[in-house]
Amino acid sequence: MRRILFTVGVLAASSGGAVAADDLSQVCNQDTNVAMTQCVTEHALAADKELNALWPQVLKKVEAADYLGAAERKVWRDKLVSAERAWATFKDDDCRGAMAFEWYGGSGAGAAMGTCLYEKTTARIADLKARYLDN
Repeated sequence: MRRILFTVGVLAASSGGAVAADDLSQVCNQDTNVAMTQCVTEHALAADKELNALWPQVLKKVEAADYLGAAERKVWRDKLVSAERAWATFKDDDCRGAMAFEWYGGSGAGAAMGTCLYEKTTARIADLKARYLDN
């Protein structure tokens, strides 16, 4: 079953120029699938860049947790990095793998995969900000 290209309800991070998923469909409303895919891909890459820039801040917050000893902070950091790697694998397998088959042969596959990457990345940004930076 094919999925709706732009789903509503996944909100992007509030800063960094990210847009909500439903707004992405308006921002990237292009005349051709190629142009739409390029627009969505640019937004996904920008979100990925924002996520990568966020990581040093998250890790700094872990290092600043003075209620834990150095050994515990190292374990926390290692677990967090491991979880992020697992999340990145999931994101790629879902968006570039499973989604590709959902749109198999369809002209909207590229835009659908880019939208999936964007949505998952902006959701991860929002999650990390809420957990590590907004408190």
